[in-house]
Amino acid sequence: MIQLISLDRHYSIDARENFLQLVKKQHPSGSILLHTCNRIELYYGSGLINENVARHIFRVASGLESAFIGESFIISQIKEAYKKAIETYTIDSNLHKLFQHALKTGKRVRTETSITRGALSHSQAIFELLNKIEPDFKKKQITFIGINKLNETVMNFLKNHHIKPFILANRNFEKAQLLENKYQCYAEKLINLSEIAMQSDIIITATSAPHSIIKKHHIPTNKRVLIFDAAVPNDVEQSVKSMPNVLYFDIETIEKSIDQNIEKRKMAIKAAERIIEEEIEKLLLAQKNIIGKKYQYA
Repeated sequence: MIQLISLDRHYSIDARENFLQLVKKQHPSGSILLHTCNRIELYYGSGLINENVARHIFRVASGLESAFIGESFIISQIKEAYKKAIETYTIDSNLHKLFQHALKTGKRVRTETSITRGALSHSQAIFELLNKIEPDFKKKQITFIGINKLNETVMNFLKNHHIKPFILANRNFEKAQLLENKYQCYAEKLINLSEIAMQSDIIITATSAPHSIIKKHHIPTNKRVLIFDAAVPNDVEQSVKSMPNVLYFDIETIEKSIDQNIEKRKMAIKAAERIIEEEIEKLLLAQKNIIGKKYQYA
């Protein structure tokens, strides 16, 4: 039976972090790990596809289980998790079918409904909050820590607003250097974090580090520092969050700070749910037919 262990935004960040570390140590062969800023899920096993597991991954792929309903970034994250798994393991044929069908369902929902209209991503949410909290951000020194799609999306938003060149710090310095011309920024080595933080008014961090990388001794105390921490586990240690000169937003705080107008999008959500149920019926019927054929040939 194809099974699922899922810890999403309804669980505390600490619970998700602990689960992630456990999975990384004991990652079952042939499983698919979906790790995003919002959820940690492990799909594993073989044989029949559990209907509830299918419904869940279809809803995830359709953006219905995202913090920002209808966001499209989750599709690329599912594709990446699936690709990584099949490059690393031999995956059960039904686990293949489940993820292929989930991606197809997500595409259909976005094509046939208006679910993505007005949908936000975490990158857009960070940009909106930045505008709201620091309307004078063009004059501030902004630093990005980590290179990934979330940070690069925010960089794209910002480069069109004539801001002063931002700093891009990354553990792989050469990778950061390759982006200097694209974003008109300054590449820095992450090892110089104290010096970087001294220059920074706004820090946007989203790395895949397994532990916090921004410590209290990195942060200057003589000025206000705004920090957006989009990493799970958090990039910022607990002691920094309570510093009086630090205004700190983690993923959950960012999500709670944005109005999604869910009431206005109820029709699109219902349409998406109808499509999901149709696709589940197709998947289960195909699975039943395969079982029937095997029985006949036995």
